[in-house]
Amino acid sequence: MGGATDLERDLAASRAGEAALAEVLAVMSRTPPDLQAVLDTVVQRAGELCDARRNGSLFLIDGDTFHLVAGSPEPSEKIRDWQKRVRQPFPIERSYIVKHAFESKAVFHVRDATVEADSDYFRQDAAEFGYHSALGVPLLRGDAVIGVLSLIRPEVRPFTEREIALVRAFADQAAIAIDNTRLSTETRDALERQIAVSQVLEAMSQSTADVSIVFRTIVRSAVNLCLADNASIFRADGEVYRHVASATASGRFADEAAFERIATEAPNAEFVLYDDGNHVCNNIPYKYRPLVADWLKEQLAA
Repeated sequence: MGGATDLERDLAASRAGEAALAEVLAVMSRTPPDLQAVLDTVVQRAGELCDARRNGSLFLIDGDTFHLVAGSPEPSEKIRDWQKRVRQPFPIERSYIVKHAFESKAVFHVRDATVEADSDYFRQDAAEFGYHSALGVPLLRGDAVIGVLSLIRPEVRPFTEREIALVRAFADQAAIAIDNTRLSTETRDALERQIAVSQVLEAMSQSTADVSIVFRTIVRSAVNLCLADNASIFRADGEVYRHVASATASGRFADEAAFERIATEAPNAEFVLYDDGNHVCNNIPYKYRPLVADWLKEQLAA
């Protein structure tokens, strides 16, 4: 009788796992794709099926740091506070689960982290956060670890082989979704670059008498491709630089006459190029804005 009950329980668990994976696949197939919804579903369903519903997390790896991209919808208070901190890049070396899953590129499973962790720091960390059994499964792209799906339990209750296999399946689906998004983004970016180049070439072929049309097309494309607030082109004229064309994120072209007036009224102004900045798209406001402020101060004091 007990054998039949165990079989029924295993069958129900298997069906629940298949249904959860099917839900993840359904979210992955949405149009347009919604990566965040996929990752949220992965964490939620993995936690529910493995009885760790309040303590699931999915992290993405970036160099020697990681950051949280999805967590259990109702985490314990200590885990919630920690998740807020790791929304920003956090050193891999300082996370027991992420560190081991990342370095081994394999499933990391510990029965009681407060006893078995490999340093006093990690043992104390587990005790303070109130978890014992822990599971970390890497998200793989080939041989590279791009993320880690982790589950923890507040009591000593190791994850079963079935649960580990299920979490691995969820991690695989998350990795596929992330890679599909990456490929889609790269394809879209490449297409946008091709369109921008074709627009410039078309302007060049149709504007032999008015080169300003070409310059305007270039700055407009630069703003769009670089997601910049504005872009400008200046032409060297002896020891000075003359404004040629500008565009803003709103699509409006800058007032060229105003630029020329400024250049005339401020003949001693200096045009500065920063080696560590993008010279088409102004993406270093922490240098540019103080320079402008200093120049305005000088003009108002004159």
